[in-house]
Amino acid sequence: MYKTTLSGLFALSFALSVTACGGGAAPSGGPSGSDVNPDGVTCEAAPPTSPPPLGTGALDTSLVGVWRNVTDNLELVFLADGRAFSVNTMSGSKVGAEPGRWQVRDGRLTFAWLVSGEERDSYDVSGDDLTLSGWMRLGRVGGASAAEEEFARQSGALTTDATTWQARYPVAAAVPATVKDDPHPEVRCVGANVYGAGLDVEDLTILTRSYTDEYQVVHEYRTFQAVEFDFFPNGRFWHNTMLPRGLDANHQPTYDLTTVWGHYLVREGDAVTGDTVTLVYDGGRTETARVLSGRRYLFLKSSGVLYLNQKPRPNPGG
Repeated sequence: MYKTTLSGLFALSFALSVTACGGGAAPSGGPSGSDVNPDGVTCEAAPPTSPPPLGTGALDTSLVGVWRNVTDNLELVFLADGRAFSVNTMSGSKVGAEPGRWQVRDGRLTFAWLVSGEERDSYDVSGDDLTLSGWMRLGRVGGASAAEEEFARQSGALTTDATTWQARYPVAAAVPATVKDDPHPEVRCVGANVYGAGLDVEDLTILTRSYTDEYQVVHEYRTFQAVEFDFFPNGRFWHNTMLPRGLDANHQPTYDLTTVWGHYLVREGDAVTGDTVTLVYDGGRTETARVLSGRRYLFLKSSGVLYLNQKPRPNPGG
């Protein structure tokens, strides 16, 4: 997947139309920098969340084992008890390794992955050959005992890797500080658990569009759409949505940028299954997000968007 950060994109000579929205009136409270939680501000973290259950299905025992594709960049492990593991290093894959569960429901192979969520594929298995979605072919490289060993090995490797990543983004008590351009710095929870080194996550999609010039010649150009959360050590966050608007007079892409602010609280979890983050927008809306696998991913259920960590070396200043 092609990835970059919004800060890098802002450096380009794009014409931006900036729209501020969603702030609303701030709840009543003390002055900016107050050491007392403002009245009316939500300061209780949501309970831990987990992926939704798969539902009722059956296990096809012919799938139990370890499967790999011919280019060796996709491995699927199926255990007889319904656990699964995926290692995917194919170009365009957001998630490299993750555990999950599997079953067959309504004739389709259904996964509930820790990070990627639910996936459903058609499948056909014939001996040691497996075809997914009618075109992805994998071969069995190990049976049931090999699957148990591979699941344990990959799970251990993921835990070690996720623990290293998680340590880069420690959870700590919110610090008294003001972020530039924050419309309501007083709306926060003093001493709440937050990301002490900050955390920046984004989802970016590159788009190809076209226009026709005065000579009726069609030209293609690249543009993008992006959404981003930036969590600050003082317990505040902003969320940016950047959408393509069209072209200016010089045929350069233009964009609409919408920014909303709020405060957040972190209920810390283990390195793999991750944290539950309560998002409280200044306009009053509240929702939860899951920060997973060493704090490398954020999944927002309301939009179904998976955000990727953008700062492998965080700045303690946020």
